[in-house]
Amino acid sequence: MAVATLVITILAGFQAQDIEYTRELMKKKKVTVGDLSFVFYSLLGEEKTAKEAAEAAEAVVEKGWMPKKWAEDLDENASLGEVSYMICKVLDIKGGFMMRTFGMTKRYCYRECVYQRLVGPNGPHSRVSGRDLLGVYTTLENILEERAEEAGEIEREMLEIPQQEPDPEEDPSKEDDSAEEESPEKEKPAQKEPPQEKKESPEESKKKEPQGQKGDP
Repeated sequence: MAVATLVITILAGFQAQDIEYTRELMKKKKVTVGDLSFVFYSLLGEEKTAKEAAEAAEAVVEKGWMPKKWAEDLDENASLGEVSYMICKVLDIKGGFMMRTFGMTKRYCYRECVYQRLVGPNGPHSRVSGRDLLGVYTTLENILEERAEEAGEIEREMLEIPQQEPDPEEDPSKEDDSAEEESPEKEKPAQKEPPQEKKESPEESKKKEPQGQKGDP
């Protein structure tokens, strides 16, 4: 039952290859480098189907998922280390200290893929069956789809953030305009003039003159 479900899932998602080829690949006990090229070519999402292994290998090499030297002999049996190397390339796995120090070798890529449970612990030099290779394809396809969905959700969340508009009452542009209209110098308070002495008329001055005491001549 589990095998039948796996076959249906692979045939449904394996759009870039002929279904008959997929069925033949399921029967293989040892896959070749050409088979790796076909399967990983399907992950590129190309609309055009590669009819030859060399064509698929050229596209995968151009993508940077497979060294050019591997494409020189597409009939050679592929190892689990080679599959692990291509997995790390597709998923952009950087690995641990050893892998970062000594580079992406098949052995260190295999160890990293075993650690992340992407391949079984059969050894980097072990051969890969067609069923195992298609199982790797399904795993990679699911991971890539999840990443695409997460990226889409993040993009949607960013688009949904409302853009804050400035309050019209506190519009900086209006404040600048009003500032330009006003005089740069602040209005000074009006200074009070000192009180002026009131001039008296001759009649008033006479009234204020001291009068003599009574009895004076």
